[in-house]
Amino acid sequence: SSDLAKNFLPKFAKNVRIQVVHGQPSESRKKIIRNAWKASSTDKPNVIISTWGLACAPRTIDHYIPPTSKGMHWDYVILDEAHAIKNHNSPRAKCCQKICHKRGTKRFLLTGTPFMNNTDEVWSIMRMATGNKVFGKQKDFNTKYGKPIKNARCRNASRFAEKQGEKA
Repeated sequence: SSDLAKNFLPKFAKNVRIQVVHGQPSESRKKIIRNAWKASSTDKPNVIISTWGLACAPRTIDHYIPPTSKGMHWDYVILDEAHAIKNHNSPRAKCCQKICHKRGTKRFLLTGTPFMNNTDEVWSIMRMATGNKVFGKQKDFNTKYGKPIKNARCRNASRFAEKQGEKA
């Protein structure tokens, strides 16, 4: 909540407007977010704290998308529990891509869950973190990295396959 931010980050909290979007009715959440967009040109940046469930709820997702007529975008989107987007086809991953669709949005992902030796998960999370600027399309990533790494892990992989996997 905004009180926690004031307690733990007092200097930060003095320089921003903190809005918490939680259990309010949908119209109240919409009003909080839209007011933050309207006030975005003021001297204090707006910080909106929300949850995965609310940000990605079908009735709420569009509230988080900047008004495109003004060319606005989120400066930063910080995702906690980022492993929730390890499947790029999941509703949460699609939601995040929608919210962060503008080039200027910087992304910061937090997760305590390790990758489970799955290159597709690495690609999905890095796609979100970098706005798809590092690894490109999934097909290209799999050709360059995924396939050689998977081939090197096979029980009877040749020495050549192992070297290609190590290189990737």
